[in-house]
Amino acid sequence: METDLRKEVRLHNARKYGQRNKKAIRERQIKNFYNLSPNEYQNKLDLCGHRCEICQEVIDILCVDHDHKCCPSKKSCGKCLRGLLCKKCNAALGLYKDNLQIVRNAVTYLEKYATSSLPESSN
Repeated sequence: METDLRKEVRLHNARKYGQRNKKAIRERQIKNFYNLSPNEYQNKLDLCGHRCEICQEVIDILCVDHDHKCCPSKKSCGKCLRGLLCKKCNAALGLYKDNLQIVRNAVTYLEKYATSSLPESSN
């Protein structure tokens, strides 16, 4: 059984490794989960101008979005990749279960309660 001190040292070392190797870890995750090489990911970033394809916010690191009907888990075959999104927009699609009718209902709901005197929020 691992002692508390040994466990704490192991976790500390893992955190230090993660901080020193963020880029390599991210590249490995993208390759493992989405079958995209670092160059392919960079090309996608360049094509979208580092902008989320939904909210258009400029972000350095964007999430790779894929069609969950093709690959229901987090891991993708690489053939069903759709685009690059910020974390918030990617999470929103997941919460809406990639269901267009739910998204349309959300738009209708927002339009129903929109107040023209309030500025649009960027969040």
